Amino acid sequence: FLVALLGGLRSPSLGVSLSKMISYFLLIFLTLHFFPYLIHKTKGKVLMDISYLSALVMILGILGIVFYPNVVYLAGRFRGILGNPNGLGIYATLTFPLALCLIELFPHKKHSLRIIMTLITFSVILSGSRTALGTIGIFYALYIFYKRGSVYVFALWAFILPTAYLVI
Repeated sequence: FLVALLGGLRSPSLGVSLSKMISYFLLIFLTLHFFPYLIHKTKGKVLMDISYLSALVMILGILGIVFYPNVVYLAGRFRGILGNPNGLGIYATLTFPLALCLIELFPHKKHSLRIIMTLITFSVILSGSRTALGTIGIFYALYIFYKRGSVYVFALWAFILPTAYLVI
């Protein structure tokens, strides 16, 4: 924070620099201090609320195809209500693992979380974000391998290590 403050004071546009510095400070403060407190206080229910919010973002984007196609597409690629297709991909890459992990925390919400994961995957497929789709696929595959047990994990690493050795 001190380095950002000193650098910001030397910026030609002081107002923009200070506003960005304050916003990043609040983002880091909230992420590192307030969210863990909130998660502990609500026993993780706030994470379900975040997951529901991500579903709402995806649903609004998909509904936009019908009602506002010029808003949800950018140069022929689906972006939903977010700024660009890769932004949608980053958002999906962060929310899909959250929804998948919440199935372990809230098994009674498994059905709704699977719907949320389907909405996320469908939005990523529409966006054409190959990196996001690949990341979600890799995460899901690793999740399944680690969930199955140590024999599957050993088989996975027995495949990955020789492949990585050949590539390197």
